[in-house]
Amino acid sequence: MTLPITPAGAPFFPSHPNSPANGDPLDATQLRNDIEVPLLDGIEGARLLLYGGGFYPRVKATSNTDMVIQPMGAVIAKVGTDWQVVAHTLATTIDPQTLAGGAFAANTRYYVYANLFAGVITWSVSTTAPDAGYRYKTGDEQYQFVTTFYTDDVPDLLTYTQSGKTYTYATVTATGGGVRGNILLDAGTATVITNVVTVGGAIPTGASEYRLYGQSHTAAVAGFAYLGVALPSPNSRVFLPPGGPFAPYTQETTWAQLHSVFHTLQYFVDAGTTTLSLWALQFTL
Repeated sequence: MTLPITPAGAPFFPSHPNSPANGDPLDATQLRNDIEVPLLDGIEGARLLLYGGGFYPRVKATSNTDMVIQPMGAVIAKVGTDWQVVAHTLATTIDPQTLAGGAFAANTRYYVYANLFAGVITWSVSTTAPDAGYRYKTGDEQYQFVTTFYTDDVPDLLTYTQSGKTYTYATVTATGGGVRGNILLDAGTATVITNVVTVGGAIPTGASEYRLYGQSHTAAVAGFAYLGVALPSPNSRVFLPPGGPFAPYTQETTWAQLHSVFHTLQYFVDAGTTTLSLWALQFTL
């Protein structure tokens, strides 16, 4: 009589099944335990990873203590020396600040990881960045990378949403306090070409593309501000703020890694009566 085999709920990928040698007696229990069950667990692990498109993080962080991670498909991470897969099919709410040790540091990037303990997904927050592929914590494949966030000078988490590899900030750091949070240029008044460092803070160094929100004011009748890569250049963006009581001139601009000086833009304004402010709005890893 045949016996059905059921895969584990949190299966391991078989790393080295034990194969019988020639001359060994045929034993159904040994064959089942050493070959059939590990192979079925590996198939189930592959199914969990492939079903519905595999691992896809969707995250919404609304405060220091509230982050909702929507169903990601499955988490795969090392447990000891073996790889294990656990399905993630329900939304999970975590407290980033508590996981970070109870307090954040100002203007600091944090990373959220999933790891597996006794077949259950657990969560951690660390300032240790993931590997270059944004897959696992650098040097430790027990921790799968899920999401990343940045803090302002308070320090508070900058609220955001994430879909896959694209992150969108839901907050704008106030002007008047200098570069911090997601403000990259605070009412700049340089009338000569001046560098603006855009990557390394609210936009992580591994970003392949980012989107900025710019706002220009002038106290004169009219003014202008230029923003671009290696000014003067044909790909520059022009801000033309109206003077007097009119609203400031605003513009969203996208910059991709293909630009040779992607991490630094340049700007200048027509006169000291004109200002330009820039915020990180969105980025893609």
